[in-house]
Amino acid sequence: MATSSIEIVTLEPQPALAVRGDITPEEMPAFFGRAFNGVPGAAAAAGVELVGPPFGLYPSMPGERVEVEAGFPVSAAVGSTTSEGEAVHDLLLPGGEVAQVLHTGPYDTLGETYAALEAWMREQGLAAAGPPWESYLSDPEAEPDPQQWRTLVCWPVGGHGPGPTG
Repeated sequence: MATSSIEIVTLEPQPALAVRGDITPEEMPAFFGRAFNGVPGAAAAAGVELVGPPFGLYPSMPGERVEVEAGFPVSAAVGSTTSEGEAVHDLLLPGGEVAQVLHTGPYDTLGETYAALEAWMREQGLAAAGPPWESYLSDPEAEPDPQQWRTLVCWPVGGHGPGPTG
């Protein structure tokens, strides 16, 4: 696993279409497959374009169950719809200051990147200001070597506070 240096960037809020899941960790690959197959059809049917890589947003920290929103940034909000049997809805990826880091390697080592990001945020006196999300820059079907997969981890931050978990 390789992690690039962490940086603070300012992002504009980004409309997205997503599928909501409350799943077990074992169900994640199948859930993401359904979401990433269903959302493009919903976007096309609504007349909006995909404008970025697929993402997974995590409203709460994963445990025995994972609350996740998976989808794509789009050119405009469209409302709720159904595609490929999945309920697809509007979501707004947060804007403002975001701590971001590029993770290179398999998805099952992302926890190490999150731990490094949390430690860095504490050292900087920053607090989480919203849920983190991951943008999947590599397509595992096109790049079969998990050591080469690239995932951009983004976590909204605010002023000084107790840290990301406190």
